Amino acid sequence: FNGILAVFLAIIGIAVFSWLRYEWQFGVSTAVAIIHDVLMTLGFFALTQFVFDLNIVAAVLTIIGYSINDKMVIDDRIRENMRKYRKMGMSELIDLSVNETLPRTVMTSVTIMLALGALLLFGGHVLRGFTAAMMLGIIVGTYSSVYVSSSLLITLGLKPGFREDKGDKGVNANAERVGPRESK
Repeated sequence: FNGILAVFLAIIGIAVFSWLRYEWQFGVSTAVAIIHDVLMTLGFFALTQFVFDLNIVAAVLTIIGYSINDKMVIDDRIRENMRKYRKMGMSELIDLSVNETLPRTVMTSVTIMLALGALLLFGGHVLRGFTAAMMLGIIVGTYSSVYVSSSLLITLGLKPGFREDKGDKGVNANAERVGPRESK
């Protein structure tokens, strides 16, 4: 029960963060993508009859972390491009943003899959369920970040006229210059 509660609270917390950081559409699409990832992973375990233990709960929480990282990279690029291409249609802007981040997403997923492949081969019987959950979660998480949540932003009616500096009120929010400071 505590594992299920941890997953549920993680999803709620991440959705609230996305909502506060960006817009409500980002929060909803992030929550839907994460729920998609968790349900696909749990469905895999229901179909294959693997033993569901704390290793699997750890894998599911790790999958949530990976998926949210992947989703935030794409959301940040969408937000940057909303500022950069103000007159571009939202579908084209999201497509451009996904295409710009796709090489990074694929390289990250392949690198993780290589490490998980080694873990599957050399990790032994104890780690098989964890590794299987992680491998499926990386595939599903990558898919949901690129296709599910990005498409959902369009369906939810994300508009280019969002609040400009929401979440960027830090010390360096308006910093443009890079390099050493000028001496006075």
